[in-house]
Amino acid sequence: MNDKPVKQLVPIQSLVVALRILDALGKMRGPAALSEIARDARVSPSKLHRYLATLLSHGYVEQSRQTGRYSLGRGSISLGLRAMRHVDLYERVNAGLDDIATRTGCHSFMSIWTAAGPIVVRWSYSDDGIGVNTMPGQLLSVLRSSSGQIFAAFLPEIKTARLIEKEITAIGKDGEYARRLIARVETVRTQRYSTTVGELEGHLQSIAVPVFDWHNDWLIAVGCTFDVEEDNERLERTRKILQDFAANTSAQPEIALAVE
Repeated sequence: MNDKPVKQLVPIQSLVVALRILDALGKMRGPAALSEIARDARVSPSKLHRYLATLLSHGYVEQSRQTGRYSLGRGSISLGLRAMRHVDLYERVNAGLDDIATRTGCHSFMSIWTAAGPIVVRWSYSDDGIGVNTMPGQLLSVLRSSSGQIFAAFLPEIKTARLIEKEITAIGKDGEYARRLIARVETVRTQRYSTTVGELEGHLQSIAVPVFDWHNDWLIAVGCTFDVEEDNERLERTRKILQDFAANTSAQPEIALAVE
């Protein structure tokens, strides 16, 4: 048996600096001046100029002939596109669902958006004895389910408006209940998670979070169910587990969590 210790990998400092420069450029709203990049990448302008020369020569950075400003080049864009093709959001969420059920002790679910509305595509059942009547493949309410509220909050309005209008018309669009449901969607958009209590099944409450793909028109809702009388401590612990999962699984982790 080979018991040799594993060598600790030592980062190459010059590569670390180059990656900081590319990261800084990627966060810019548009082409940036040398001084702006130096500030955000924490590199002196003279040192930055040498790095940019190398990145320019390999196509990872481009410089405007008119303004002299820098932006990410085709090499960076091509690399990013290749990385995106390796990210399969559905499979990543599906692979983590059983772990969520184990860690929370709750029945856990994942839902996707379809032209007909939100649909539960899979449950991962825990040892919790609570019964759930919603089955995989079942359509959910957009405004009254935790999954639906996630999609209403984060999908483009053109995808959800028709079904939302249909639901609020059915319950009385000028009534207090309809106004509360619409207000909930705004709250979900701010706090990055949704909750429902006794809406679809009177004995259940649920929490759901959004897991984002690279495109703003595609996401998955992931959540857990509880008894309506579940204590707040368990609810809070489960919410944190779900939000950690969303941040670690999303292709856009920076928008999976609420801004503090």
